[in-house]
Amino acid sequence: MTRLSLAMVLVALALPLRAQEPAAAGEPSLRDRLQAKLAAFVERNRTPGATAAVALPGGEVVAVAAGVREQGRDAPMQPDDRMFCGSVGKTWFAEVALELVAAGKLSLDDRIGDHLGEQPWFERLPNHATITVRNLMRHDSGLPRWIEMPGALAEMAKPERTWANGEQVQFVLDVPPVHPAGDGWAYSDTNYIVLGLIVEKVAGEPIYELVQERVIDRHELRGTVPGNARTIERLVQGHVQMFRRFGFPERTLDRSKQPPRLRFDPSSEWCGGGIVTTAADLAKWARVFGRQPRRMEHAVPARGLGEGTRYGLGVMLRDSELGPTRGHDGVFIGYGAKMLWFEQHDLGVAILCNHDMAGAAMGPLAIELVRLVVDG
Repeated sequence: MTRLSLAMVLVALALPLRAQEPAAAGEPSLRDRLQAKLAAFVERNRTPGATAAVALPGGEVVAVAAGVREQGRDAPMQPDDRMFCGSVGKTWFAEVALELVAAGKLSLDDRIGDHLGEQPWFERLPNHATITVRNLMRHDSGLPRWIEMPGALAEMAKPERTWANGEQVQFVLDVPPVHPAGDGWAYSDTNYIVLGLIVEKVAGEPIYELVQERVIDRHELRGTVPGNARTIERLVQGHVQMFRRFGFPERTLDRSKQPPRLRFDPSSEWCGGGIVTTAADLAKWARVFGRQPRRMEHAVPARGLGEGTRYGLGVMLRDSELGPTRGHDGVFIGYGAKMLWFEQHDLGVAILCNHDMAGAAMGPLAIELVRLVVDG
């Protein structure tokens, strides 16, 4: 689930990245400079805490933290603390779908009815007869956003409400489509909920098991876990502002429980995001996923994400003052995230915040962090 931010010199290629050289005596290290930038971001945006990481071309990942795990508590944020990454998690689920495509088990041109047509609700799904897997992955299916349907967010906020995989689809049945399939663009988590149902049907396995095996384990993302449990080790407190009016509490974790427990069921997000991770893992994943040209091959204009933005197969494509980027933004209840890969410098950068209103400032911060690397 996401309310996406609208905010967002080339170095000669023959020159090495100076950040990979040891700092001169008396000069701050790259880690110190990154940490100072992040601390200034936390103070400037009045965010309780944040973590950030940069993945360098040689494979080294530098991770830093600033602020606190929870406002009012003397608990400094640590670089390996975990947070929900919101819709950045779509990149994991898209990866599993693309692996099935590469294996010939799924086609981007498949109509969704080829896989879900036997479902009793299928013909009540908007544009059900014309949507393809490609439409789902790049958000041009015309499916409405299920979380914007009447009562959906209030239902998510109920403390003891639990969610079955795919149940979210029920909120958009018999609702008019946003536009004809393939003729328009509108970001909608519903696309990835339906994609998840298709992936599970084709693979014959729960999608979180596929993500664990094919993404988390394969790429040694040791701080990353599925975001489908109320108790998650090393999950920091989330601070809620954006979603308070829908009945969500001010803080996500109930610390009267031991171990601390989320006050709502996070599995409502499922394939719309549904991943808990660290900044280091996210920066590392940015380099892996960003270097895959197959994700860009079917990109379409995504006007709702800012001028010039295109959306491919689970990836946001933007130009920046440091060259083209591939990545994703994310917001979940109490948390915010941004992940980018800078093509011309082969740098991955990730930012996580324990507050859900810091998204607009993350783009400029990402540029500042990368500039520390490329400018030295």
